Amino acid sequence: MVNRLKESKELLESASIFTELLAQQQDDKTTATEAAVGDQLADVLSAMCQRAGFQGAAVADEQGLTLAMYNSPVEGDVLAALTTVLGDAMGKAGRFLDQYDVNTISMGMNYRDKGVLRKFAVGDNSFFVLVFCGQELDERSEVELSIEQVTAILEKR
Repeated sequence: MVNRLKESKELLESASIFTELLAQQQDDKTTATEAAVGDQLADVLSAMCQRAGFQGAAVADEQGLTLAMYNSPVEGDVLAALTTVLGDAMGKAGRFLDQYDVNTISMGMNYRDKGVLRKFAVGDNSFFVLVFCGQELDERSEVELSIEQVTAILEKR
């Protein structure tokens, strides 16, 4: 009787369908969690920009995948490329200077605006906060405060 159950076509199909449903449910939960994390990160970026007078900001992972952005002056794919290029330049500059703790790079975009990329770690993973602001602003303290909040969110996921 047990062998017939193991070989039952209907039972095997049912098990297959059940496995697919469980995988889909897990994917739905993961997507919902990622969306919630993205919303929380966007809220932190929005608050940071409003407090400091920044034009926009984003959080990205080491591969340049944008996790959240607020009022970015560039599209997501451009933001990803910019994050990757500046992150790579930051790493190379640190190696050339024998300064392995380099974590910030600033780029003047014109006479009024700049982009500042700040690298930080959550566990073994590196992430970036990229802010767009006026040349006259000192963004450091506000970025540090927001990185603490971003880190707390990313540690929970």
